[in-house]
This record gives sequence, structure tokens and C-alpha cells, in this order.
Amino acid sequence: MATFEEMILRARDAAYTTEKKTTEFVNKTRVKLEIAQLQKQQAAIFEGVGRLEYDAAESGEDITALKAEAFETVRDLQKKIDKCHDRLYSMSGAVRCKDCAAVNDGDAVFCKKCGKTL
Repeated sequence: MATFEEMILRARDAAYTTEKKTTEFVNKTRVKLEIAQLQKQQAAIFEGVGRLEYDAAESGEDITALKAEAFETVRDLQKKIDKCHDRLYSMSGAVRCKDCAAVNDGDAVFCKKCGKTL
């Protein structure tokens, strides 16, 4: 039968493990929410560009500069989304191939897509 001290140590270890897993879950959820917000911003920009195109077709106005600005914003948002995905992958132990950007298991030696050394 386990001693009282052993039971206390086991309970403390279980509490620590639970705290660690909860913290990981919360951090991953925060990153996923950030991704969703960034994607929502992208979708709003795409919708706005469509509206601009329609209005420009009706009025004959040149919106080339406005579209270029919108597309640059979309690219910036995509870079932020990619960084968030990389944070999620690293939290899960996964790694991204530097050559083809494929996501691989953390213990992989070669990329599963292109075969390059990770």
C-alpha cells in the first residue's frame, strides 16, 4: 500500500500534468482564434474588392491603386496567418520544410512531400 507521502506526490504530479495540458490547450486556442480573426479580415477585404469592382464597372472609375493597396493588405494578413500556423505547428512538435513549406512530424528527418532533409 502506498504511503501518504507517495499519494501526495502522485496527486501533485497529476495536478502539474493537468495544469500543463490546460495551459497548452489555452495557448493553442488563442492562436486558433487569432487565425480566425485574421481570416475574417481577409474575407472582408476580398468582399470589399468585389464591391469596388462592381462600382467601378458601373461608374467607369479606375480603382487600380485601391486594389493594389487591398491586395498588399491581404498579403500582410496572410503572412501573419502563416506565422500563427507555424506557432501552432511548433506547439504540436511539427516542423515546416524550408524548401516546400510542407508540415512534417517533429521527429521526421526528411520532408514527406519533397524528400529534402529537415
